[in-house]
Amino acid sequence: GDAAATLVRAGCLRLVTGAGLERFELPRGAGGWLLQGTIVAVGPAAAEARYRVACDGAWRTREAEVTLRDGDGERQALMQ
Repeated sequence: GDAAATLVRAGCLRLVTGAGLERFELPRGAGGWLLQGTIVAVGPAAAEARYRVACDGAWRTREAEVTLRDGDGERQALMQ
């Protein structure tokens, strides 16, 4: 991570459909923005998703990563 990053926003959101919660952070560093967080869904279709999206200062996506863990195992998608 960016050692000089400043946390601009952080929070928790309750899912509108189903039962669950999302926690996110939005720090800004010298290299741009980073949106990262975790979504947890509970119930019969329990799952956890972790995401990380790195953008430059103009909000152009440089890299995105999503990891999903559920009853079927773990899957990951990476865009560079």
